[in-house]
Amino acid sequence: MLKYWFYLRGYLNSLVHFTHPALLAQHGQLRIYRKHGSISVGNNTRFWPGVKLSCEGTPAQAARMVIGQRVQIGDNTQIHCGSKLTIDDNVMISWSCNIMDRDFHPLDQGEEIRRPVHIGKNAWIACQVTILKGVT
Repeated sequence: MLKYWFYLRGYLNSLVHFTHPALLAQHGQLRIYRKHGSISVGNNTRFWPGVKLSCEGTPAQAARMVIGQRVQIGDNTQIHCGSKLTIDDNVMISWSCNIMDRDFHPLDQGEEIRRPVHIGKNAWIACQVTILKGVT
């Protein structure tokens, strides 16, 4: 019975925060921050406790985060999107990872650098890995 609660909570969260409803499991708190951007999540994705999804674009360029089907995102992992971040199907991300396509600050008074990140199908990302902008 508890298994169904995880899916119900995930489904209800998908109705509010994602571009389309998805059947996903949410084990514990899922923090979602979205401004000038969209988040799409595929079915049968699992979010473990403490996961944070941040999708923040600019008024001129919306950010887009796409998470495929059957993806597992481990405890306390943070995913930050400023332009485009894609995680394909069947990806396993361990605990305390950081994935980001942006710097969060400009260098030398210039503009912040944002580059797409693409994680391919069937990838496995070990614990405490950091993936920075421009990785494909």
